[in-house]
Amino acid sequence: MKQFLVCFAIAVSLTINAQSVSKKVINNDAYDLWNSISTIEWSADGQYFTYVIGAPKNDNWLYFQNAKTLEKDSIFKGKDAAIHFQSEFAVFLIDPGYDTIRTLKLKDTKPDKLPKDSLGITWLKTDSLLLVPNIKSFALAEKGDWIAYLSTNDDRPDCPKYKKWQWLKKRKKCDRPKTTGHSLTVHNPLSNNKITIDRVVDYRFNQKGTILYYSTSLKGEVDTINLYALDLVTNQSVEIIKNQLDISSLTIDEGGQQIAFTTTADTNKIKTYQLAYWTTGDTNVRILVDTNTVGLKDGWAVSEFSKTYFAKDGESIFFGTNEMVEQEPEDSLLDTEKAKLDVWSWTDKEIQPQQLRQLRRTKKETFPTRYNLITGKITHLTTSENESIYINTDFVSQQALGRSTDAYLKTNSWDFPWKADYFIVDFETGEKQIILTEQAFFPTLSPSGNYLVWYNGADSNWMATTIKTNNTVNLTENIEANFFSDNNGNPSSPFPEGSLGWTSSDGVERVLVQSEFDIYELNPVDHTNPNPVTKSLGKASNVKYTMYHFDEDSIYINLNRCLFRGVNQKTKAEFIVRGLDFSTPYLGGDHTFLSISKSAASDHILYRTMTVSKYPDLILTSLNFNHSKEITHVNPQQSDYNWATVEQVYWKSYKGLELEGLLYKPENFDSTKQYPMIVYFYEKYDDRLHNYYSPRPTASIVFPTEYASNGYVVFIPNILYTPGHPAQSAYDCIVSGTDFLTTTYSWIDTNKLALQGQSWGGYQTAQLITMTDKYACAMAGAPVSNMFSAYGGIRWGSGMSRMFQYEKTQSRIGCTIWDCPELYMENSPIFGLPKVKTPLLIMHNDNDGAVPWYQGIEMFMGLRRLEKPVWMLNYNGDQHNLMQNANREDLSLRMRQFFDYYLKDEPMPLWMKNGVPAIEKGNPSNLELETEE
Repeated sequence: MKQFLVCFAIAVSLTINAQSVSKKVINNDAYDLWNSISTIEWSADGQYFTYVIGAPKNDNWLYFQNAKTLEKDSIFKGKDAAIHFQSEFAVFLIDPGYDTIRTLKLKDTKPDKLPKDSLGITWLKTDSLLLVPNIKSFALAEKGDWIAYLSTNDDRPDCPKYKKWQWLKKRKKCDRPKTTGHSLTVHNPLSNNKITIDRVVDYRFNQKGTILYYSTSLKGEVDTINLYALDLVTNQSVEIIKNQLDISSLTIDEGGQQIAFTTTADTNKIKTYQLAYWTTGDTNVRILVDTNTVGLKDGWAVSEFSKTYFAKDGESIFFGTNEMVEQEPEDSLLDTEKAKLDVWSWTDKEIQPQQLRQLRRTKKETFPTRYNLITGKITHLTTSENESIYINTDFVSQQALGRSTDAYLKTNSWDFPWKADYFIVDFETGEKQIILTEQAFFPTLSPSGNYLVWYNGADSNWMATTIKTNNTVNLTENIEANFFSDNNGNPSSPFPEGSLGWTSSDGVERVLVQSEFDIYELNPVDHTNPNPVTKSLGKASNVKYTMYHFDEDSIYINLNRCLFRGVNQKTKAEFIVRGLDFSTPYLGGDHTFLSISKSAASDHILYRTMTVSKYPDLILTSLNFNHSKEITHVNPQQSDYNWATVEQVYWKSYKGLELEGLLYKPENFDSTKQYPMIVYFYEKYDDRLHNYYSPRPTASIVFPTEYASNGYVVFIPNILYTPGHPAQSAYDCIVSGTDFLTTTYSWIDTNKLALQGQSWGGYQTAQLITMTDKYACAMAGAPVSNMFSAYGGIRWGSGMSRMFQYEKTQSRIGCTIWDCPELYMENSPIFGLPKVKTPLLIMHNDNDGAVPWYQGIEMFMGLRRLEKPVWMLNYNGDQHNLMQNANREDLSLRMRQFFDYYLKDEPMPLWMKNGVPAIEKGNPSNLELETEE
């Protein structure tokens, strides 16, 4: 019997091992198999929630699920769902499908001939379904029973076709005028009433769904637009305005009876716009503002790019104005007779590339203006392009916060954080009261407009200024807590942990601010009695608390209705606290909360947690957290794959710094084997201990799960920086961590080590191979190689100078190239290239908007000149991190081949052995591996 049990145990062991060995590894074939959850939404009454599950290159499934019974319905290819405010029905779109569109595109089908979305209406209580093809858009009344959907077609009956001889007779003219509009159907799914309106170009409901505003097109020599209001109670339509050349930015007040919009009938090439107003019962539209309106600045007009909206009380309208543009004179010069140049001047507040990047936005610049419907008064809130006004129409305040960057535009090229002056602007008078100057951090204005709370970067305290008296108090000087974020050696002032909003009780407004561990409620006029919302438990227990609040429609936060998330800073375990009862944690565990979503009208909560091996599926619970039900299980195929495990590691750097990092190992790890190790890094990654990495093509980095699946160990160390010496800091942390692991664990192959990093990590990779030959190979994405030339370079994505990065932020030099050239040389890989013994793969793309791609070229050309093994991948037209999926898939494969060759002794791919001549560009055969002849 014992012999049988021994044999049985051996057999089981062999079976388990065989199963482990037979598991698949994550590669390019796995990417399209992994589903994700997106667009999670609650119905207004909390009865239903919706979500979408889909995978790349596969069609989505849209789900509607009852939060109480858990009954659900699914729609293949569904998306963009909206649920009736009382959960009677839901509306959604159905797309034609990935394979359908792809097949037609392969046949060079023109875009206008491709199949269009369909509309779906499902009655949630009867499970009935209605489909309508060829839909351009739809809208569902927020608190009403009506939907409206616009066809992609003009569905009016076609004109009758006549034989040629019939044209000789005087036939009736076909009554089907041309239009740029389409057919709109207005449908009440509860009563099944339908209204069809032809030639519609735009439409929207008021909040209650009792009125539909729509505009129609009639195209003759010009396209004229008419605007109507359809009363859905009486089914009567009123013409608001007609024969306009443009109607835009239509907005409806909260009561649903007033509308405002911009309009023009100007036939000039550059048109002049007006602000128009109409309310139910009016027989005619009122033009509130045109170029002749008293109070409008001379030479100014309503902007065609205006964003128009009502104040919450419905008594005023905010809209945009700008300076009128003169009509362009007729041009008598040929294009070849015109000089084309940019003039760079040292007196420019912003350099030319920055101006050019912003040119499109500048041409559409609008300046916020207020119209008082009671008095008819116009107030320009600003007329400066360097001023921004932040208007919250939900606030009861009759003033707004303004920000001016005019005095700092030039110095922002090298200074950081970027400074601004802050002021309060009065809605009625337009008068401005300067409150803060040279302020680097954004302040918060109380809903009443009485207080401005701001963070003082000089001493890391929160301050409050009473607007009327201009009196300022220090709110946090007596609190023993850090209110600044760790900037990890950046030479700039540290940012605050942040402000979270405002509370109000007994008529007193208070601001919520975040400290390193806890949350505090502060009275802006009484700093002597701060309220530690989290009872200082965070600091005492090494837990960082953050807050979720769900009353988005409320001006003030009700702390009793909030959830608080606690994260243990050592173990990274997380839990939830309900309201202000911090004695009872819920949902605690070794996981990370990806999201928490509460229904506004019920106690139902949807949340998602993840670990390195658990995809963040959707879980339903309630505020008492008694029962949690996992709603989805979207990736069952994961069990077929060799996955990863992760653990925390701790060590001391060469300088004695206490460091931590993450170590990923294969699921089928065997300590008797030798494993190659890839070291990936950026700055700090320890808070990602529980992150789940879905198999997907990379934009620039190594995903630890994928490489662990393929038999690698992946090490991600934290890096602590000393200002002026980022390279030495990286060496001290990364290489010391590598040494610690290789000394501690015999299963790491010391001859098969590699480095990988992107952007700042790419720079550190490029620098490290000039400082050590410990690593068998390295891959650097978008690396800075020469800090001298990079200092004077441009971030082409924004057009900004890169100087501020070196003097004040991530590059951490802390001075100019003239003040400390030795630091720029010390931290520039280009000067250490003769020492390099490590083969290097570079990715740097010619449309990189963050790091100029000539930095990668300098690195490549230097190593090539020194006849050292180096390759560079330039994905044409792609960005700093790859955006095109085909490029991501290509990089994923090439990077894995590169590491496999140097770390696993697999054959060299042909693109590495022979290069890829330009004439063979795009030939996939270069991805094949070298074979023995």
